[in-house]
Amino acid sequence: MNILLDCRLISDRPTGISRYSEKMLEYYIDKYGMDKIHALVNKKSDKIICKQIVTSLKPFNIGHWLMFPLWLKKTNYSWVISFHYSGLAYPLKNVRSVITVHDLMFELVPNFFNTKLKNLIGKFYYRIIVKQSIRNSDITISVSETTREDISRLYKEDSEISGEGIFLQAESDDSILREKNLEPNNYFLYIGNNRPHKNIDFLKECFRNSKLKHNLKCKLVLVGHTGQSDEDIIYPGILSDEQIVGLYRNAKAFVFPSKYEGFGLPILEALDNKCPVIASDIPAFREFSNSNITYFKLADKAALVDILSRDYKFDESEAQEIINRYSWPQTYKNLDRIFGGLI
Repeated sequence: MNILLDCRLISDRPTGISRYSEKMLEYYIDKYGMDKIHALVNKKSDKIICKQIVTSLKPFNIGHWLMFPLWLKKTNYSWVISFHYSGLAYPLKNVRSVITVHDLMFELVPNFFNTKLKNLIGKFYYRIIVKQSIRNSDITISVSETTREDISRLYKEDSEISGEGIFLQAESDDSILREKNLEPNNYFLYIGNNRPHKNIDFLKECFRNSKLKHNLKCKLVLVGHTGQSDEDIIYPGILSDEQIVGLYRNAKAFVFPSKYEGFGLPILEALDNKCPVIASDIPAFREFSNSNITYFKLADKAALVDILSRDYKFDESEAQEIINRYSWPQTYKNLDRIFGGLI
């Protein structure tokens, strides 16, 4: 038995899906042995310690996706396991397929591809790949109950849930506070990109309104994308993991105002670093529900304006319950349960 792991999205850039793929690679090598595991890549990577199979076929090029089963038929792999949602264009008799769905953002976020025309084309393009990959998989893994429900509602297919753990494991570097003139427990923190569904303009507006209404003296720190800093809103630029941990541990609260997510990893990172959370009331975030998270209804500016003026306490034991539920050891137990004796 040979297992092919689709590691084509592992990259030098520390993207979420690249880091997830690396953690999954560790699991399969540890579980089934180096001699049974091969990694499919577009170019060789120093991050991968098992045998690497290089292909020019890209997972989200629709022509390459159609050619992939033809390439696979010429090999002797009995399993192909993908850490993203591009799988087989059609089923193969002697090959079992597993794909992973992190979210269905392209289906559910309005104008995800920017313009209406691009969105129409993009949705159609990705729907072909993703929907057929799910239908042709023997096992579909969802990283959350929210994603599982989205798959069921949109594609009428079931999936197995196996969440994620925390990637951010670093010592705290508090020097970023001195560099940006920040005081502990006197700034709000957001970490992520600024795509429209992240709702950052809404956050900035509510923050400014809260300063006016409640005479807030704190700042807002936005990490992960660029912008023009001013006296109240700080864009610190590219930071190390140590600096990010430092910001989490000294923030008044982490704010996550997103309109849609398949999984809320930054919430876990915040809780792991003893940082209270303010989050939009969406299904993916409700899966982490505990007293350390304060929710607000989407588009309810008045609610967020008032929430930002509060003081927050942190219950470490309750946070740890959530962290344990979404740890990597728990993820690996979930995978053991899903595969049982199949592999």
